Amino acid sequence: MSSTQQPRYSERLWPSVGVVLFCLLMIVSMGIAIGYMYGFGLGLAATIAITAVSTLGTILYTVSVVVDHRGFHVGNALLPWQAVGPVSVLDQSTTARARSANAHPAAYFNVRSWIKESVIVQVNDVNDPHPYWHVSSRNAQRLASVIESHQTSASHSGADNG
Repeated sequence: MSSTQQPRYSERLWPSVGVVLFCLLMIVSMGIAIGYMYGFGLGLAATIAITAVSTLGTILYTVSVVVDHRGFHVGNALLPWQAVGPVSVLDQSTTARARSANAHPAAYFNVRSWIKESVIVQVNDVNDPHPYWHVSSRNAQRLASVIESHQTSASHSGADNG
């Protein structure tokens, strides 16, 4: 991979410690209930199995946010550079309002409740059904800066592809 193709920004939206602890508490509770009904061995086996499946699911399905030469990626979705519009950084209270009462019903959302900040990236493509992307980020200011710096360098060079 050349230096122009390496991601300029990359982040995985892992669950917070509180979410993980809550899930573990629920798994152990389920194991205790199964153990009470069907015996200790089955309860322990169920706890181990549910923990393994939950861990694997978390690893496989945790969303990545990436900015690279092709555009802005969130999970499997790609917003190419020619469609990336202005970026807004939202703090905790603005993020909460933007994903509830002030949300556009056609917007693309990838928001995690355990992540306090987010960005909104306007979509500059009349054929795209989403007016904007609303995406959680633990480092929203840096994400917005990387996107804006690419837009600035692309506009100065006259290129849309990074």
